[in-house]
Amino acid sequence: MGNMTVRFYGRLAEACGPTAEIPLEAQSCTIAELRNIIGQRFPDMATDLTGPSVRAAVADVMVPDDRSVSPGTEVEFFPIVSGG
Repeated sequence: MGNMTVRFYGRLAEACGPTAEIPLEAQSCTIAELRNIIGQRFPDMATDLTGPSVRAAVADVMVPDDRSVSPGTEVEFFPIVSGG
């Protein structure tokens, strides 16, 4: 149906690059479904991407996994950073 631009940061960008065009077969999907689609395309980062330590953002706003997105939407995935 269309492509979705996905941006990755931190260790995710190291695993697959900073940007990927992800083809979607449906007119929309949830962030959780997008995580699974990306995990199938990039198996080396599937565990990190689907874990609780990675947040998703749409239009610079953090969104929950049940947020629906459609082709043309830019989604960003950020690993949670902790310091000490």
